[in-house]
Parts: sequence; structure tokens; C-alpha cells
Amino acid sequence: MTDAQPSIDEADWNDTDAPAEGQLVQVRAQDGHGFYVLPFAVEFRDDGWFNPETGEELDCFVAAWRPLKGSPADAP
Repeated sequence: MTDAQPSIDEADWNDTDAPAEGQLVQVRAQDGHGFYVLPFAVEFRDDGWFNPETGEELDCFVAAWRPLKGSPADAP
């Protein structure tokens, strides 16, 4: 799903700090077509964003991230 602009009411998106090393997160990416949420978990490691299933580094701009729903980091 693509949206033209991120919604301001989605306060759970973090666009300033990096997640903990090795943390699996959901990311909002941006390209020339707009913003979109990747449909798979992403791992932050080695100062980069990686697909944990393939081990490949993402080839997109990560505009924001948030903990995966239901993950321990998502608990109150």
C-alpha cells in the first residue's frame, strides 16, 4: 500500500533514532512513488537495514521504523 505522505497521527513511527542492533522492526520506505510499508520484517544491524530472511541489505530509503506488532519491544 502506498500513501502520498506519512500520516501525522501515527506517533508510533520513529524517524529520528535507530532501533537496537539486531532488532526486527517494520519500516516505512520512501521512493519516487511515495511512502509505503514493507510487507516483511526488517533487521537493523551494522548501521544498515537488512531482510533477515535473505540477508540482503535493503535498496531503499527507510523514512521511519516501528517495533513489530506483538514483539517484546512493542509491549507497554
